[in-house]
Amino acid sequence: MKITKLIAILLFYWSIPAFAGECPDADRLKKTFFGDLHVHSSYSLDAYLAGTRNDPESAYEFAKKQRKVGLTPVDENGDPTRFLEIDRPLDFTGVTDHADFFSFMRPAGECDYEGRDCPDGMQNIWQKVQDAANNANDACHFTAFIAYEYTLQAGVSMLHRNVIFENDQVIRTPLSMLNTPYLPKLWEGLKEQCIDQDNGCQVLAIPHNPNMSQGMMFPDLDGPALMLTEKNLKLRAEIEPLVEMVQHKGASECFPEAGGGEEECGFEYTQNDILDMLNPFNTGFSGPVADNFSDDTLANIFPDQNRSARSYVRNTLKKGLSFQTEKGVNPYQLGFIGSTDNHNGTPGYTLESEWLGHIGATDDNTEKLFNDTNIELSPGGLAVVWAEENTRSSIFAGLKNKETYATSGTRMTVRFFGG
Repeated sequence: MKITKLIAILLFYWSIPAFAGECPDADRLKKTFFGDLHVHSSYSLDAYLAGTRNDPESAYEFAKKQRKVGLTPVDENGDPTRFLEIDRPLDFTGVTDHADFFSFMRPAGECDYEGRDCPDGMQNIWQKVQDAANNANDACHFTAFIAYEYTLQAGVSMLHRNVIFENDQVIRTPLSMLNTPYLPKLWEGLKEQCIDQDNGCQVLAIPHNPNMSQGMMFPDLDGPALMLTEKNLKLRAEIEPLVEMVQHKGASECFPEAGGGEEECGFEYTQNDILDMLNPFNTGFSGPVADNFSDDTLANIFPDQNRSARSYVRNTLKKGLSFQTEKGVNPYQLGFIGSTDNHNGTPGYTLESEWLGHIGATDDNTEKLFNDTNIELSPGGLAVVWAEENTRSSIFAGLKNKETYATSGTRMTVRFFGG
């Protein structure tokens, strides 16, 4: 019996094609890499307004354990009074600042105050984002992805995505809520401006916080017609193979009232809809974002009794089987990652024993950390990828192929097999 098992293992190993990689420690059987693909720096308007002054460059250096960064509160000279260093370096990171407000973050005097019609301001920040990632990327040692967040908001419903590029071939201008306020247009734009360009550009969009989408992140078969065309379902399946399962604002796997009776469904589940408090730019349910979904009211499209079930991934996986039967395509055949959604420019900071907060002055002391809202929040999670080596191409392939899993911040190695 032992000889038979040994022969089977050897045959399995020999059946794996050779891998010609860049790194001397490349492993064709693959190994785990731990990272954070949801991080905000001072280039995100909400983080900046909360007092964060750590830019993408310092965030990547923090992830490499090459820099201690300063945190609020600040002293009378505007200098930070607290400093933080990650306990051990990450393998990869993508700083995902809110592209919707890049125009507002332009240098003083570059263009008009409103900033919305300020393409030079947008391009200036976008180029700095690219430069920071390219400069931080260190093949075989640390992978830095060019990335940003697409912050689509429909009232209190979060439809946000983190857009991750494989390499330095990216779109000229980020597709944001302001210039692309419809999800199908985001997928079309990424396909046309990146994937179809024949210049090596590859991209993924990763939804996060379905638990705060009021059921709108994963529409059902009776959902908005525009979202359910065959073309858009296929686009979604191609561009969004993953979902962020756990982060600072709670886990999105399941919860008891939505058909999950297991004890773990209550793990890091937040009962509060805290979006109104976190997002000062919320403007209600009217306007083009909400109109994208239907001419009817949102309440009619997403009845209260269905919102919970539609907001959690376990229910969504089951829902995908119905799509396969009815539409011939399953857009919800998802892989999972975790990340932090940190707004202090401190990727991978998930150590709960000395947690110092998530977003600047909003939770930078004990009283704020333990108020009625923040008490339910956590440092967030991590993304884990099985890949041959620590390079952009190898880790991106692992993400695209869903060779991933999410943790709540720990760094455990788990291997899954399916037949």
